[in-house]
Parts: sequence; structure tokens; C-alpha cells
Amino acid sequence: MQNSSRPWVSVVIATFNSEHKLKPLFNSLSSQVSPSDQHLMEILVVDGGSTDRTREVAKEFGASVIDNPETNAVSAKSLGFRAATARYVVFLDHDERLVDARSLMRKIALMQSDPSIRCVFTSGYLVDDLDSSSNSYASAFGDPLSLFLYRQTCLEGRLEVIRKRFEIQNETSDAVVLAANSNTRSVLLEIAACGGMVDKQFVVEQFEQTCRDMNLFIQLFYLLGANGQRDNFAVMKNDPIIHDSVDSWKSVIKKIRWRVRNAINDPFKVRASGISGRDQTFDALFGTRVRRLRLSIKKAMFVPYSVLVLPVFIDSLFMAIKKRKFGYLMHVPLSLFVILASLWSFFLKVMPSQAKHVHYDGSRVDTIRQ
Repeated sequence: MQNSSRPWVSVVIATFNSEHKLKPLFNSLSSQVSPSDQHLMEILVVDGGSTDRTREVAKEFGASVIDNPETNAVSAKSLGFRAATARYVVFLDHDERLVDARSLMRKIALMQSDPSIRCVFTSGYLVDDLDSSSNSYASAFGDPLSLFLYRQTCLEGRLEVIRKRFEIQNETSDAVVLAANSNTRSVLLEIAACGGMVDKQFVVEQFEQTCRDMNLFIQLFYLLGANGQRDNFAVMKNDPIIHDSVDSWKSVIKKIRWRVRNAINDPFKVRASGISGRDQTFDALFGTRVRRLRLSIKKAMFVPYSVLVLPVFIDSLFMAIKKRKFGYLMHVPLSLFVILASLWSFFLKVMPSQAKHVHYDGSRVDTIRQ
């Protein structure tokens, strides 16, 4: 950015071969209403070594491109946050785009009206009848294990689940403000995803070490309220995100395989953004493995849940009827696939020089030397 004035918002986008995904995202950013006295939006594209025109497209839209030597999305978001110069930082993935033209302005106005609000979440992913079952499933849950553990969707309407798990501090027609506490483990919310916005000034002042530690940074939401301080967060109403995640069930399987491989074998700590990362965060926060043990037991229960077929089939049928998308019945074979993929990845892990680290979209695979 050439303008020397401070931007009103910084947008961090992790990319890898994202050429065809970026234009819709940038168009949604271009349509955002800005403050009357500020017009500079800082867009930081943190690229993990794209071989297509990702970097060129980003520069055409006026974005600053930052190299991501680690190549993974977790480090990309951490690098982008540290490079951001605005007080308010929002995170979007390359396959997401904003719907409401006042989405960013509404979040900032809310945070400015209540200094206790540390971060703001969108209302979730927007899925309609025209969306494929595969994209709806991937947007809602990501993978079968996350669905089993958290029993929470990432789709628009997730506020109804969240409001039941936290104490409501205030509610308006625009948003619900809730108190963060040590029970944040019971929800699936990540600030650095799905259009989440954070007050960088607060994070730098209160969590200096977190800014330097990639693993803790990605789990920032779970640090709020951990030491008894009064930290609130908000969930917006009518502020959805469009998520063009996958175009087929084959792509869903590819994403699940990516998650499983890296969760088990990843030396670059991509798993910091997933279930293992949340476990490690709770250990660091509370100095106890009780929470981790509890989640480990629940993870183990995923095996009979899937293998016995009936429990997972009941879940699948319920979702298919509720969403009116019978492709959700794929939850049954996908759950079994997670178990098989996990066994295979554990096998590769114990085999010398056979474990693999898969990058971003699965198009790059590195052998991990044991």
C-alpha cells in the first residue's frame, strides 16, 4: 500500500494456487463500505509458494503479498497478523467472500462501542438449496470427527448453539455479546477463520507471547477469559460468509485426507489449527491434562460410533432430512474413511522416511524424514 495513513482495517488472506478463488473475494472486499474519513483497506495476501497467477492477481487488486516460507495456512495467518498495521484485523480464507457490504464496518462499530469485546465472529457460512451437498457438508463441519466432537455447525445459525454455552452480556438487533470463559473448549470457534475480526492492540498488549507463538496464536479465542479477566466476544446477526470450499465429494475426501495426514505426521505444526492444537492450548493454559484426557476419550469413542454404523447412520439421516440434502448420507462412509486414513497415516509414521506432509490443497507432498 502506498498511502502512508493508517488503514481502517487489515484483511489477512492465506493463499496457495488461489488464482481462480481470489477474484470473487476481492470483489466482495471492494464493495465494503468504509468510514467517511478513512478509505484505505489493507489487504495482506500471505502466499505459500503458488505456481499459478495468485501473486499477480493479488497485486492487481492492490494487495500486499507476503512470502510464507513455512507454506502452511497456520503460519500464514500468524505472519499476516504480525504484518497488519490497522488496529482491527480480519481473517478470510481464499475460498470465502463477504455478503453484507457493511460487514466490516458493523464489526468495528460494535467493538468501538464496547471496549470489552476482544473479537467478533460472523453469523457463519451461508448455504442455500442451490449449494451442492458436498460443499454444504464441508462448510458445516469440515470433517466427521469435528462433527462428532463438537456437535456444532459452522453454518449461519450457529449462534443458537453458541448462546446456550455462554453467558449473554448484551443483545441487540445486530449482534449478541457473550462472556468468554474457561468453557470455551465446548465450542468450535477460531478467530483466524470465517471472517473473524480481532482487536490487534488488545492482543499485542495482553498476549505478547501469543503473537510470537504460532501454535497459540491460531487458538487465540481459547485464551480469552482464561485468567479470570473480563473478556467478551460477539457473534453478528445476518452477517454470513459464502464459502466455495469444494465442488465434489472427491474434494471432500481430499480435504479429510489432508487433515488426517497432517494431524498425525505434520512436523510443521499445521495441526495447531485443529483438535490437537486446542488440546495443547488447554495444557498450556491450565497446566493439566484432565481436559486433554477427556477429549482423548471422546475421540476414541468415534471408532465405535463409526464402526457400529447405526449411530453414524442416524446422525446422517437426521442431517439429510434437516438440510434437505440427502448427500449428507455420505457422512457414514466418510466417518469410516477417517478411521482407515488414520490407521494408514499411523503406519506411515512408524515406517522410516515414509510419513508425508501435504501442503494446502494437497497438490504438494513432502516426505518427512524420521
